[in-house]
Amino acid sequence: MLPPCTTSLLLLPLALLPLSSASAPYPDYCSHKSGSEFWDQPRVPPLSSSTVASLSPTLLSASAVIRHGARTPWGGGFFCWDGYRQDASQSVFDCDTSMVMTTAPTSASSYTGTSNLLFKKNYAGLADPERNELGGTCHLGQLIEQGVEQETRNGEQLRAAYVCGDVEYDADDSRCLFRDSDAFLAGEGGGGGIDRTEVYFRGDDQQRTLMSGQILTEALFPTTEELSGSENVLVDWMTGDYSRDPIYPNNKICPRMTELQTNARASEDYLAYINSPEIVELTAILTEDLGGADWTHALDCQMTAVCNDRPIPAAIDDFQSDDDNSIFNRITAHASWLHFAVYDYQDAEYAKIAMAPLLGNILKRSLLPSLTAATKADMKAQAAPLLALYSGHDTTVMPMLSALEMSAGDWAPYASLVTIETYYVADDYGTSGRAFRVV
Repeated sequence: MLPPCTTSLLLLPLALLPLSSASAPYPDYCSHKSGSEFWDQPRVPPLSSSTVASLSPTLLSASAVIRHGARTPWGGGFFCWDGYRQDASQSVFDCDTSMVMTTAPTSASSYTGTSNLLFKKNYAGLADPERNELGGTCHLGQLIEQGVEQETRNGEQLRAAYVCGDVEYDADDSRCLFRDSDAFLAGEGGGGGIDRTEVYFRGDDQQRTLMSGQILTEALFPTTEELSGSENVLVDWMTGDYSRDPIYPNNKICPRMTELQTNARASEDYLAYINSPEIVELTAILTEDLGGADWTHALDCQMTAVCNDRPIPAAIDDFQSDDDNSIFNRITAHASWLHFAVYDYQDAEYAKIAMAPLLGNILKRSLLPSLTAATKADMKAQAAPLLALYSGHDTTVMPMLSALEMSAGDWAPYASLVTIETYYVADDYGTSGRAFRVV
């Protein structure tokens, strides 16, 4: 059970940022470079001048939770619509992005030298008649080039939000966590940089989340040999077995979640909605017009197609804007509803249980140390990170917002970003002289 820390923290105004305009050629879900404010608007805006003037806030920490960037379809052997698998322009994905790995011999290894070998993971190892699930050189759920660009942009946005020039760093405590001249990860060679206790990196063990978080980190803290004094800087990236990871709603590790999910789907409101004429009509389009598609994969099928300029069936090819009443948008809305009907059931009990480990991690690492800190030096003295990054999924961001009672019921787009900041504020404001802000 999480301690009731919100009773001793002042909540600053929630910052809700627009993504794309109604005339955008791509759905908000895509976070596409073409016509999306994702690329232009500050994702973590500074506090208002009136807030700074009245509270004299000192920023103590920031915890960033992201969804991975654009990817290939995640499920194997699924059915999208008639003809999907037979048409290479729809179903075959080839990738330029890849993971590069190196080895780390133990002290007991017969080989103890420093290797300069790097291994590139290449999904072109199968030859006809064998083939990958997606037909080409991408694997299931792989981060694609568009996703690389999105997470690079997220890193740039976080750097703009929390890294300041020397003069501003000394003058503005309300937003600066790191000094620009020192905003790189410290190596073994000395010469400054960010100590490893000042940052924390966490993600589940999936290629798209690992790569998204690491690309964001490279853009947030550009680190070179010249700066760090080291040819390679080793960075701890905290992860675990995906089957046991609670960074997403993981029913396997909590039977109560399965019970709540079952009860939510058997509730009167749920049954009335899925049996309503509108949803029966939508389901008929999937089963009849598309040849037997299902709600488990409907959203993923249409979004991985549209976001990558691939063709979709005429029956759902009617998107004009995120505000229209197209079949495309109605499918998106219903797919979202199916998730949030479970997340928000019984005062969001499912979401709160599912996200308790993640929120508890943020609470322990960042919020609780902030209650006894007045400066960034105080945070460092407790070995509390000034910045923590959690790289997850849409099914990380959405239930987390439901658990915090901040969700509007919308599906989290690619490269979604949520930040939780803690502040030391004027002593006469609130009960603890601390505040937090969620963006």
